[in-house]
Amino acid sequence: MAKILDGIRVLDFTQGHTGSYATMLLADFGAEVIKIEDPETGGDILRNSFPKTDKGSAYHAYMNRGKKSVCIDRKSCEGQQIIMKLIETADVVCDSFPAGELERCGLSYQKASAVNPKIIYASHTAFGKTGPMSYTAGSDLAAQAICGLMDVTGHEGTPPTAHGSRMANQFGGLFFATGIVAALMAAEKSGKGQQIDVASADCMYTALE
Repeated sequence: MAKILDGIRVLDFTQGHTGSYATMLLADFGAEVIKIEDPETGGDILRNSFPKTDKGSAYHAYMNRGKKSVCIDRKSCEGQQIIMKLIETADVVCDSFPAGELERCGLSYQKASAVNPKIIYASHTAFGKTGPMSYTAGSDLAAQAICGLMDVTGHEGTPPTAHGSRMANQFGGLFFATGIVAALMAAEKSGKGQQIDVASADCMYTALE
């Protein structure tokens, strides 16, 4: 049976839960997701996540189901050339790097859109790619804290309390995937791609409604 995202190619630079969760959803809906992993670091950090056996991480297998994987050094000239060739045939590029990482590797949105005007560049971080906290390392718990969720969780008179599940990761992943699908619909109409900047801290404010 045909799926709604059949024929869509996603280049996935994301690490960890949020980005992997978003691209997992895209793969579930039929997109061809190609995970681009760094040979120097050993690939996605989830590969070493619990629960793990000699066959690998169950967490990683779950979060990256339905995806392809390739090892490319994005910092090398040869790696950048390979990635640009892939971008020519792709619809979406996803990343969860700190601000400026793809630009430093010669893989900016401007350069990519010059060879593929419909390309969508979607980025996820804890606090966004712009603003005073754009270079601040973040986590699910940091996003829960800064948005105020911890202050309204727990019992009266207790200190700020983390939610039992990783809400920022889940909300961030859902908004990330939704933004990409909306951008794909817009590109279908306009013929032009765009940049998407999703911050988990921003997404978590919606959980306070």
